[in-house]
Amino acid sequence: MPDAKLIAQIGPIIGREFPYELIAAVPDLSEPVLRRGLAELVDSGLVSFRGEKPNAVYSFKHSLVRDALYESLLRSRRRAFHGAIVTELIRRSDAGEEVSPDLLAYHCERAGMVGTLFATT
Repeated sequence: MPDAKLIAQIGPIIGREFPYELIAAVPDLSEPVLRRGLAELVDSGLVSFRGEKPNAVYSFKHSLVRDALYESLLRSRRRAFHGAIVTELIRRSDAGEEVSPDLLAYHCERAGMVGTLFATT
């Protein structure tokens, strides 16, 4: 289940819940890989979902699973994923969508981008 493994590594970066639209914004993640990976995770019982794509929200059934998956990633990879999420959140904010400042700050801190963010605002 290589597709599921990739999604299982990215999902925890976003949080216990991860919206389809946000995980789809991660660079180098094709739509077929995303769909297969999410389906495999749901079928395995590790993840559940509510709603329909593109508004579906996925969630880990247990926080210990999410935490273990998060910690299994190399720090450099985690930072890169957090950085991709920051980029997407800023894009959404620039497009007029309401973005939680706390969420943006969390991902900026984890991506090592706090100084960069404040320098551009």
